[in-house]
Amino acid sequence: RLLDSDDWDPEFKPPSEQSFSTFLRMIIYLQPTKRPGIGLSPTGHFLAAWSRDNDRIVIECIGEDEVRWVLSRTIDGQRESGAGRVQLHRVPEVTAPYEPEHLFQDGDKILA
Repeated sequence: RLLDSDDWDPEFKPPSEQSFSTFLRMIIYLQPTKRPGIGLSPTGHFLAAWSRDNDRIVIECIGEDEVRWVLSRTIDGQRESGAGRVQLHRVPEVTAPYEPEHLFQDGDKILA
């Protein structure tokens, strides 16, 4: 359905192979136990989104292991958000202040 030609906006670019490769490497690297929601940006980049309650993270897989992330989270009753563009291996480090681990967990499973 993601690539259904009947639903395709002709102004959108087709999916990028580099973006898909980065998406696959991201899943292997982050090892989420919860499956992400998947989408495509108008530029052909794969999008992965995880949410729990009002907290969420969306990661756009640009390609060549580069990603753009946007995160919003409630910590100690305060709403906080952050965004950035980094190499895939830096995602855990740059998102650590927001404690996003629970977004990637399915139920009570704990990430390795």
